[in-house]
Amino acid sequence: GTALFVGPNALQGAFSSFGDILELGSAALFAVQMWRCEKLIRKVPESEVVGLTCLQLALVAGFSFMCVLAEGFSMPLVLETLSTLAPGEWMSVLTMGLVTTAFCLWAEASALQNVDASVAALIYACEPIWGAVFAYLWRGETLEGPCAMCGAGLLFLASMAGVMASTQEKADTMPEPRAA
Repeated sequence: GTALFVGPNALQGAFSSFGDILELGSAALFAVQMWRCEKLIRKVPESEVVGLTCLQLALVAGFSFMCVLAEGFSMPLVLETLSTLAPGEWMSVLTMGLVTTAFCLWAEASALQNVDASVAALIYACEPIWGAVFAYLWRGETLEGPCAMCGAGLLFLASMAGVMASTQEKADTMPEPRAA
């Protein structure tokens, strides 16, 4: 479904760079993070989800900063670069930090208190479809051809089938109610 959705040349040149390998590793670590977060978040009171999110953000920021330093950037160079950012660029940095990182980590942790990680992963699998919907709504972009529509449909159907299977599996493992 994904290959149809993004087009016939989607895999052309795939896995040809170190960045491609890092992207695969990122997806694998994201899956592990979601699975572990589900196990942990069910033990955390709802009032402490924000604290857990702050801890996750601190770890992401710390690791990111170590990567910047490992690339050979010095602290004075980092500060000089930050001081040259225009107000519009700072707005982009704040949006990326607060909306697409902090809010998403908090929403994920909150949702995982009630939703299994497997169901959440299936919902995430529809992310390309949501991207296309928002691209259409905000930018007027359209899908190119019937293959893209079929790919979107396959992604959606696969996610729905997975959610239904997970729901059925949970129902099958629930104990039968005892008669009074």
